[in-house]
Amino acid sequence: MVGLPIGLLQAVINQGDVWLRHEQTAGTVVKTLVSPLVTFSVALISAAGVWVEQQRRSLAESQTSKS
Repeated sequence: MVGLPIGLLQAVINQGDVWLRHEQTAGTVVKTLVSPLVTFSVALISAAGVWVEQQRRSLAESQTSKS
């Protein structure tokens, strides 16, 4: 669950000054909301890939030990 906090940190770094100056636009709001979701999605997809690879290896090992 590291993706969401990192995404929030990125949003603060990238758009924080705009928010502090009260100069936000619709685009700034969208970028602020999307930034954490993109980071979270990348972390989630990466974790899913690792899980799938672990399952494949486990299945291959169990089939090898049965032979």
